Amino acid sequence: MLFAVGLIGFIAWNYFPWDDKEILDADLTPITSVISKGDNIYTTLPLVTEEFRSIARKDFDEGLLSQEILSTENFVASALLSIQKPYYMCDATDFSDCNLAELRDTGKILLLHAQYYASQGNNKKAEELYSAALKLGMSILTQENDMRLIEYLVGLAVINGVIEISEKGMLNQEFIDNELAKYTLDKNGVVSAFRQEYNDLKEVTLEVWNTEQVHSTYWLQPNQTVNLMAELARMQIAYAEAPCGSPANIESEKFVDEYRNVLNFKNIVSQNFKGKMVFSVVVASLNTVVVKHCEAEVFINGE
Repeated sequence: MLFAVGLIGFIAWNYFPWDDKEILDADLTPITSVISKGDNIYTTLPLVTEEFRSIARKDFDEGLLSQEILSTENFVASALLSIQKPYYMCDATDFSDCNLAELRDTGKILLLHAQYYASQGNNKKAEELYSAALKLGMSILTQENDMRLIEYLVGLAVINGVIEISEKGMLNQEFIDNELAKYTLDKNGVVSAFRQEYNDLKEVTLEVWNTEQVHSTYWLQPNQTVNLMAELARMQIAYAEAPCGSPANIESEKFVDEYRNVLNFKNIVSQNFKGKMVFSVVVASLNTVVVKHCEAEVFINGE
């Protein structure tokens, strides 16, 4: 009798259909997939050597950087030619092959040069370099493809450098205003970055579970776990789509906090505990991304 009860319990525990019937994320499907039309900003940028990378990490100081400026002049000349290309795209088959650090470092070196030439009174050269850094950042943020979140953050980092230079008063404000008037930063980029982040996370999670031949049990429900990821993505997209200046996204903050603190008795004995543990590892509040986007949006759009 006890054996029969135990057997029934084991079967129910491990084979009862506890899981959600399907993953509900049709609204989070990536919208676009654009194929590169040839050489673009990314594919033609010169290589950032380790020496140049160390220079990119420095803050501007006319005395310390004069030699470094001279040593990177050829690099900057090549970068300026690349940035004249009409668009940016890294279309590597494997996104991990996209060297995003080079984009960030190139932007920083351009802005160091802009500050140097402005300090020397060569405003024309300084303005050319400022314009190039601005175009580089905006080309990343406004690309046609659904971009990865890390890619969007690199674009924001370049624009943040442009903002810092603008606030130092080294360049003519009318020139800055005229340059900014060439661009508009909308919500499409940050929304597509959140959408792509969810899809990347979903793909990796399901790939691991398929490799390990995971099936639904009381403790682990794959579809329900991915649906948790989808729900968080929707909250963060809703926050991103709201007008800048809207109150902080308390809803997603509470959602994140709930699953960060998953190790408690209530959760340990609850359905999909293992799935919640997985979610607690990958869950992150991305509200700061929206804050950074809004800082850039206000700067670019002048709103």
